[in-house]
Parts: sequence; structure tokens; C-alpha cells
Amino acid sequence: MPIKVGERVSAEAAFDFANADKTSSRWPSRGDNNRLEPTYSPNLTPRFRIEQGAKIFTIGSCFARTIERWLLARGFRIPMLDFAVPKTEWSARSNGILNKYTPPNMLQVVRRAMVCDNDWGAVDAETERLLFSSGNDLVIDLELMGFVPVSRQRAIERQREIHNIFVQAFDSDVVIITMGLVECWFHNNTGLAIQSAPATPSMLRAKELFSFQLLDITEAYNAMAAMIKILMERGKPGKKILLTVSPIPLFATFTGMDVVIANSYGKNMLRTVAQQLYSEFDCVDYFPSYEIVQYSRSPNTWHEDLIHVTEDIVRGVVTVMLENYT
Repeated sequence: MPIKVGERVSAEAAFDFANADKTSSRWPSRGDNNRLEPTYSPNLTPRFRIEQGAKIFTIGSCFARTIERWLLARGFRIPMLDFAVPKTEWSARSNGILNKYTPPNMLQVVRRAMVCDNDWGAVDAETERLLFSSGNDLVIDLELMGFVPVSRQRAIERQREIHNIFVQAFDSDVVIITMGLVECWFHNNTGLAIQSAPATPSMLRAKELFSFQLLDITEAYNAMAAMIKILMERGKPGKKILLTVSPIPLFATFTGMDVVIANSYGKNMLRTVAQQLYSEFDCVDYFPSYEIVQYSRSPNTWHEDLIHVTEDIVRGVVTVMLENYT
């Protein structure tokens, strides 16, 4: 197994790592070891296996939503695909309204699923904390994509449905967590992490209610570690956690940095957090979807927006995952 973060080994052991598989330990070239063109092919040593037909719970960004469909087609049970909303609430892929991008936002929804535990009074009380009045007797759920106003009754009904989905994380065989961003927005009155920038007209009129934070590595790590502990201590024993980092870059940054530099900061931080979590938790493995996309030399990696990954590349990512874990 790979060396753990912070672990000190003998010189002999270090040279053994370097010489055991030179195809892995040397940077690829255009000679016999061209693993970058057209698509990066990683050499992996999986920590666990995923049984065919396993129940896999997915938490993360739009990249996670794309992976779900491929996993379903390969015969796995994917609870997140049981959720849908009308097009009037989210016009893209229906369960995309559940996208989670930042560690605090992910921790928040998992912790609420644990605390409420099918106590509908508690679920409804927590839902009220998420609701922002947009006028005309409509509210915005600050934890869902798009910030589309709905009636209060619909917001409460929808969060009950979401709760029924997220509690299934606890009895799943595997939880795949796709970390996305470290640029976080918060609601000042409740301290809750909200889905994204408060950019609707009604929210912009109340900008004083919101704040922005660029996470440091300790904050990102603590949120992810807390979430993993909840998942492992609750429900099915022996569940496995597969971490990955979304290759989808920032659309825009609020940091004052160049967006490419800000994106590099965030992705590299999350990649470092993933490696630290791998070292800390025996139940955790890391899958390099980020590296497969970023280091592939195929001209067909990206759509025209240079943000979203093509279906061919996603298919390749899932193929590598299944070849190594099933």
C-alpha cells in the first residue's frame, strides 16, 4: 500500500517503493510508458472491492451526478437517482438540485440526516432554518441548486423527500464522495452553509444576510473527517468510503484571484485533504478521477465551455473505477 502522509520509513523502504514498479514511480513519457495520451491510465492498488449490485450512495457535484448514471447502467443500486423534482424547480438533470460542492455543505446535510433520524418534526424544524423569504408567500431553500422560489408547503414536503434519500447513506455498502470547491457561502443568521452565491434578485437585496469564506486546509479536513466519522458510526457496519475530487473547475471566483489560480488552490487543497483522510481512515480509499481528467492529453476531454467533461471521458473514468474496484 502507498506510504501514509507523515509516515517516516527507512531509505531501503523508500527505494523499494521507487523500484517495485517503475512504470508507476516514473513520470510517463512518449516511449513505452505513455500513460497520458490520449487518456491517462493510472496504476492503482485498491484498498477494497465493491460487490456487483452493491448499494452506492453518492455525494457531490455535477460530476457525481454523471457518474451515477454509468454506475446504474452497470447494475449498482444508486439511491440518489430515486429523487426528482419538476422542471419548474430545476430544469437540468432532476437530481442535480442536490449537488453539494463544499465540505461544510456536505457535512451539514449528512449531520442533519443523522440528528433528525426520521423525526418529521425535527426535519421540518431544520427545514425552516433553510428557508429564505423571496416575497409573494414564496421561499427559497438555501441548500438546493438554483434557488428557485416555491411555496413553504412544497419546500417542507421536498426536504422530507430529501431526508428519505440521505438517510440511505447510512445503510449503503459504499459512499462515493466527490469534493468540489473550497469557496463557501454562509447564511449569517443561522450559520448554515448555503448552496452557492446568493445571486437571485431577492437575495441580492438582502446581501447583508450572507457572507463568503475561502476555506483553509484545516477547515476542509475537519469537515470531511467529521462526515466520514458519522457515516462510519451510523447504520451498516463496514461500509467503505471512496473519495474523489471533481475535475470540474470553478465557473467564477469571489476571491480576487485569477480564476485559474483560485481553482488550482481549491483543487490541490481538496486533493491534499483526500490523501490525509486516506492516511487517517482504513475504510477510506482515493480514486483519481481528477487526475484522469486533468492529465489526459485527449483533445476530446472538455466541452466547448472548457468546464464540463465529455461523456467519453466520464465513461473512461467509470471504466477505470470498475476495473479496479469490482
